Amino acid sequence: MTPPMPPGEADVERMDAAMQWLLRLHDDNATDKVVAEWLSWYESDERNTQAFDSMQEFWRQTGQLASGPDATARIARLGSIDPRPVHELRQAPGHWRAVGIAASLLLLLGAAFFSVRRLRAPTVSPPGAEVAQVRHTRLPDNSSVDLAANSSVAVEYTPAQRTLDLQKGEAFFSVAPNHERPFIVKATGLRVRAVGTKFNVREADDRVIVTVAEGTVDVYAADSNEQRSDGPAAAAPAAAGSLRLTAGNEVTWIVGTDKRVVRATDPERALAWRYGRLEYIDEPLSAVVADVNRYSSRKLIISDPAIARMTYTGTVLIGSIDEWLRAMPGEFPIKVIAADSSVSLVASEQTNGTAAARKP
Repeated sequence: MTPPMPPGEADVERMDAAMQWLLRLHDDNATDKVVAEWLSWYESDERNTQAFDSMQEFWRQTGQLASGPDATARIARLGSIDPRPVHELRQAPGHWRAVGIAASLLLLLGAAFFSVRRLRAPTVSPPGAEVAQVRHTRLPDNSSVDLAANSSVAVEYTPAQRTLDLQKGEAFFSVAPNHERPFIVKATGLRVRAVGTKFNVREADDRVIVTVAEGTVDVYAADSNEQRSDGPAAAAPAAAGSLRLTAGNEVTWIVGTDKRVVRATDPERALAWRYGRLEYIDEPLSAVVADVNRYSSRKLIISDPAIARMTYTGTVLIGSIDEWLRAMPGEFPIKVIAADSSVSLVASEQTNGTAAARKP
C-alpha cells in the first residue's frame, strides 16, 4: 500500500487555521460574531470545509467527542443539536438558528480537540481467537500513530506544540514535519522531541526504550518544573543534557535514574510487534514479561528478582504465547506454574532462583 503524500505548506496552514477556529469556538466567551466569522471561513473555500470535516472525522473515529456534565451544560446554554450535518445546516432557513446549532457542535468538538484525548488499542483476544490488530490512527496534522495491544496515548494539540502522552504500552509515531510546532511524546519520566521523523516508544517494567527508524529525535528526562505546553516557550529546543538519537539507534532509559544505554540496532526488530512478533536481544525477563502481558489472556507473574534479571534473546510470537511458555523451562532454570487466570515463573529446585539464564 502506497503511503499518503505529505501535506503541502498550504495544507498545513489550513489545518492550523481550522484548529485556531476550534480553539476560539471552544472559549466559553465566544460571541455570535465569532461563530459567524467561522461560518464565513468554513463556506468560503471547499478546502476549508474539507480541513475542518477531516478533523471532525478524526475525532469521530477515535470516539472522543466530549461527554459529561460540562458538555451537557454547553448544550443546554446553546440549545439542542440538530441531527443534520453542518453542510445542510448552512442551507437551512433561519441563519442565526443554524449558527447557534453549529456553535453547539463546535463547542463539543473543541472540547474534544483541545482537551487531553485518549487513543486506546484493543485488548487481546481470548486463546484461539485472531491476534489483536494494531490500531492505526491518522492525526489532524497528517502525523500518525500505531498502537500495540492494551496501549493508550493521550493527545493534546495546541497552536504551539503537538503533545502525545504514552500512558502505557507501546506505540510507533510517524511525524509530519513542522519546525514551528514540535512533536513531543511523553513516556514515564522521559520526553521525546521530534520535528519530522519515525520512531518507536515502548514502556516495559522499569525501562523506556526509544528506537529511531527515520530522522532524528531528542530524548531527555522530564523536568518537574516543565513549562506549560500552551505558552510561546513550549517550542523551545529540548533541555540541555538531552540525548540526540539518529536513525538506526535506540536508547534504553531506566525510569527514575540517569542510567541510559545507547546502541545501534535494526529498527525492524523493534517494530516487529506490528507484524505479530516480539523480538529481543539481551533483554531482562521482567521487561519481556511486561510486554507479553499486554497480549496474554492470563497474567504472567515473576516474584523472584533473580528470575526477573535473567536476560532473554529470542522471539515471542504473539499468537503462540502458550507454546513459548512451554518451551521456557528448556531454556531457563525455571518452572512454569499455570492457574486459571495467571501463570507464575518460579525458580527450579536445582537453582534456588540464582542461576543465570541461558539464551535461546
